[in-house]
Amino acid sequence: MQEIWQDLDVMPSTLLLMNVSLEKKPKSLNWEQAASVPLCALTAWEGIVDGMGITVPSENRDNAKKSLLVIGGAGGVGSMVIQIAKKVLKIGTVIATASREETKAWCKKMGADHVINHNNLKDDLTKIGHPSTNYVYVCVDMNTVYDNALEVTKPHGKLLGITGWDGVDPSKAFYKSVTLVTEFMFARPMHDEEPEKQAWVLNHVGELLDKGVLVHTLNSVFELSKLADAHKLQDSGKAIGKIGLVVKF
Repeated sequence: MQEIWQDLDVMPSTLLLMNVSLEKKPKSLNWEQAASVPLCALTAWEGIVDGMGITVPSENRDNAKKSLLVIGGAGGVGSMVIQIAKKVLKIGTVIATASREETKAWCKKMGADHVINHNNLKDDLTKIGHPSTNYVYVCVDMNTVYDNALEVTKPHGKLLGITGWDGVDPSKAFYKSVTLVTEFMFARPMHDEEPEKQAWVLNHVGELLDKGVLVHTLNSVFELSKLADAHKLQDSGKAIGKIGLVVKF
């Protein structure tokens, strides 16, 4: 399969039913690094830009005055959310959650202004002068953080999740007029809802990667024979960035 993409000099973003989107591979990345980009970049971009409605800075929207909290900032999606929010959309204050020294350092490397512990959201946010934020992007199981995440979302703010919302009570958001947002990057191809927009996003992200504005988030690579080890790392909750799996033919 890799030989096919290599001959075409493209990378597959979505292969689902009959909806296939192909984009140019960033020239600055190798194949493993390029393969780590599409899912995380699309989830991050669609969630922030389409879901939360945060656009590229303009005279009509001063993103520099806004704040965004990323819960689970050291994962593959969180790493891309931090970068896009800070380096592309120019959000004034980007805060990430991480609990270990190495994950804190990773979030800082991605561009986070502050890194706090997700177990003490309200207290830690207050300590850095942001008791609540305009946007909260949740990259972990929403059921485990919903109440605390909602508490630190500003009135009329937006709270986004990329996992299932089973068991979450949306009525709690009513009294703060908080908008609850979901993001599932396969929604467009599954429902044939302008899937070509994902091609534009990935081409744009690819340009930003080649320019050095964004960096890939691949941090661990396993061969297929080590699949069990890759799953073990993923399930440990200690993975940093994106995990790659290499299949050699």
